[in-house]
Amino acid sequence: SGSVTQNTWTMIHNVFDGTLSSASRKKIYLQGALSATGSSNLTTLRDSTSKLSVFLAPGANSSQGQLDEVRVLKTALSPGWLQLIICNF
Repeated sequence: SGSVTQNTWTMIHNVFDGTLSSASRKKIYLQGALSATGSSNLTTLRDSTSKLSVFLAPGANSSQGQLDEVRVLKTALSPGWLQLIICNF
């Protein structure tokens, strides 16, 4: 798993894919590399009344730092697509 270095720009992707098994529906990629996975009983975010969070870690309700850009897409991006984003940023 990766880590975020203090005072360093880091590209983080939080991917939710309701088509996968519940054990691996949430994934975090740091700089395009898979860093963590998490479970979810949800199959879609649209039907959820839960808050949309950026972090998978239990109890991670906030972080110190700044968000530069946030995108919410209706399609779970593949690892290859995330690599393409990193290469073209």
